[in-house]
Amino acid sequence: MIGSRLAARIDTIGAKKKIARIDAGWPSSSRPDLKFFETRKARYRYRERGEGPTIVFSVDPPILLESYDALLDLFAERYRVIAFELPAMGFSVGKGAYGFGFEESAEEIAVFLESVAGRGSILAFSCASGLAAVEIARARPELATALVLFQTTDWQGFQHWRAARDPKRILAKPFIGQIAMQRLARTRAPAWFALSVGVAEERDGLCRC
Repeated sequence: MIGSRLAARIDTIGAKKKIARIDAGWPSSSRPDLKFFETRKARYRYRERGEGPTIVFSVDPPILLESYDALLDLFAERYRVIAFELPAMGFSVGKGAYGFGFEESAEEIAVFLESVAGRGSILAFSCASGLAAVEIARARPELATALVLFQTTDWQGFQHWRAARDPKRILAKPFIGQIAMQRLARTRAPAWFALSVGVAEERDGLCRC
């Protein structure tokens, strides 16, 4: 448990410097509709456009907000559409107070939803964040009128998925997994997109992001 807490600190240390680099660079200026929202535990990067009922998309790592151009164009015709990067994912920065726990994450995302999206949104969350959407709808039903879950299975299903992707549990180990993932990042992402993106011509752009 102590090792996990220390490992979480590694992923959140230097938050002020990360935020400064983001503000001075491409992640803050790549699209005109980019915005930021800050809480005690995280600083969220998100995009917003359109009018109408609010629908909120969680960006599924390693995808970034820049890959949501077509989706935002489509949904903004009928909705107020928000897409956000999860805490400590993409260019949303986790601060030292953030510990990556499931209930903590759901509560933290609920703060973002209430402050930015308002009450009564449609939550369109993907993969593991779909479980957070279910928890938010259970604990804070006023925040969600409907759930749309992509690639979200139950807890046991995620354990099967994790075992297949990391059979030796290297990436799950504090410190060792973080070092391994950092070194694998440039090869892991292209391999991941090769599996998940059906249009081969789009993979290079995703990897460049």
